[in-house]
Amino acid sequence: MSASPPDAAGVTWRPIEDGDIPAVAALATAVDAAERLEFVGGPEHWKWWLAQHDLAVDTILAVDEQGTVVGVAGSHRTDTDAGARAIIWFDGHPARLDLEPVLLDWGIATAAEQVEAAAHPDKAIRVFTEEHRTRRRRLLEANGFAEARRFVDMERSLTGHLPEPRPLPDGVEVIHWTPDRDQPARLVSNAAFRDHWGSLPIDPATWASREIDEEVIRRDCSFVAACGGTAVAICLAEVDREDDDAKMWIARVGTDPEWQRRGLASHLLARSLGAGAAAGLLTTVLTVDEESRFDATALYAGLGYRVTNRTIAYALGDRT
Repeated sequence: MSASPPDAAGVTWRPIEDGDIPAVAALATAVDAAERLEFVGGPEHWKWWLAQHDLAVDTILAVDEQGTVVGVAGSHRTDTDAGARAIIWFDGHPARLDLEPVLLDWGIATAAEQVEAAAHPDKAIRVFTEEHRTRRRRLLEANGFAEARRFVDMERSLTGHLPEPRPLPDGVEVIHWTPDRDQPARLVSNAAFRDHWGSLPIDPATWASREIDEEVIRRDCSFVAACGGTAVAICLAEVDREDDDAKMWIARVGTDPEWQRRGLASHLLARSLGAGAAAGLLTTVLTVDEESRFDATALYAGLGYRVTNRTIAYALGDRT
C-alpha cells in the first residue's frame, strides 16, 4: 500500500478489512442519494468486489471520530502478458467531499506502483465516472486525467413484444451455458474482445472467480453458439438479486472474429431476452462502448434498448 494520505481533520486512515463491508456499502448508498451512481451495490456485491483486491495493499478507508466510514478508495490491478491496467475507484461521503482529492492522490500513487511493477510496456491508469458528476470530472481533469472513452447503459423491457432470434448459419447450434462451457466461452470472449478498447485477455482463474460468479449468473438465460462442438459465440446473463431481482444484466456478448457479421450475437441476445421474460424477469440492461467499431449501440437500439446512463473512462496522462 502507498503511504497513508496526509492528516485530515477528524479522520484516521487504514486499509479496508472484511468487517468493513457493511459500512462501505452504506457509504455507497449515501453517495448514491446525493449523486445518482450508475451502480451502488449492497454488502454481497462489495464482498465480491473487494475479494478481487489485496485489501492491505490496494485499499484505504477514512474513518471519522464517531467511527463512521466517510471515505474509501482502491486500485484494482490487472497484469497480463498483453498489458497492465490499474482502475482507481474512490468516494467521499457527501458531508466530507474535502476527502476526495486526498483519496484520488492516494489512488494515483497506488495505481502507479501497480503498473510500474508490470513487465509489459502497455500500462494504463484509469478512472470511470458518470457523465453527470461534473464536480468529480473537474477533479479528475485537474489531476491530469483526460477523457478516453464513453460507455452507455442501455435498458429495455422484457414485457410485451420481444425480437425473434435471427436464423442461424448452417451447422451452428445453440445450447444453454452449462459449467462445462465456461472455459470454451472464455476463449470466445478473449478472441471477440481482443481489439476492443481497454480489453485484456482473461486467464482461467480470473474468469472463474470474477466473470462466472455463481451467485449472479443465470445459466437458464445464458447461451453458447457452437459449430462442430467448438464454441463460436456467447451471451452471458446475470441477475443481481441484491440490486434488483427482476432485472437481467447482459454481462458479456461476443462472437469469435471468424464468425462475426453472421447474426450470431443478435440471435443469442434475442434468446436471452426470451428466456428472461419466460423466467418472469421484467427488464434487461447492458453496457456498451459508445465508440465501438461494430456500432454496437445501434445494434442494441434495433433490439429495443434505450440509453439510460453514460459513463466516461478517464486515462491518466498519455496512458490510454
